Amino acid sequence: MWTKLSDDFGEVPPVLNLSDAAYRLYVQGLIYCNRNLTDGLIAEAAVGRLTTTFSKRLVAELTATHLWTREGSNFVVAEFLRDQLSRAQVMKIRTDRRAAGRAGGIASGESRRQLHRVSELGSTGPSRQAGASGPVEPTAEARASDVASDPAHTTVNPAPAPAPGPGLRRSDRSGLRPISDAAARFETDIAKLGPEPD
Repeated sequence: MWTKLSDDFGEVPPVLNLSDAAYRLYVQGLIYCNRNLTDGLIAEAAVGRLTTTFSKRLVAELTATHLWTREGSNFVVAEFLRDQLSRAQVMKIRTDRRAAGRAGGIASGESRRQLHRVSELGSTGPSRQAGASGPVEPTAEARASDVASDPAHTTVNPAPAPAPGPGLRRSDRSGLRPISDAAARFETDIAKLGPEPD
């Protein structure tokens, strides 16, 4: 976590009136409490390790200004929770962050799995897609192939009518007559007329 100091922290009494060494011990005490979540309690055994310039005179300076108070063999930072977070608040923040991280990880994993499935579907044919995600609409080529192979859809072209052979008239295919019959009738009609006059 962090230690909160106002922008005028060193400019108001009683902090303003501290010696430089006592000021450093006081700030280091705030940092110690936040790092160890002690809610402002400083164990007597830890006090001497807070700064390299520690002395009992500095502790007396802090207690005389009521920035620290005695509590048994330990020390308590006065009004610590006015500006700093409590242990309970810090633990809740950490718990909420872990829960948010797990939820984000689950959502991210699901998103990656969905993208992977979409990628797989995009790289497979219709038969693979049908097995993976239900029936798939056949392509135009597949439908054309099915129609071509289905006898019900096959159109049988009628055989072309035979071209008229020798001796057949083209005028009326429903009543074609041999040309030899017409020629015979013509000769008969000529014979009835008799010989041409000179």
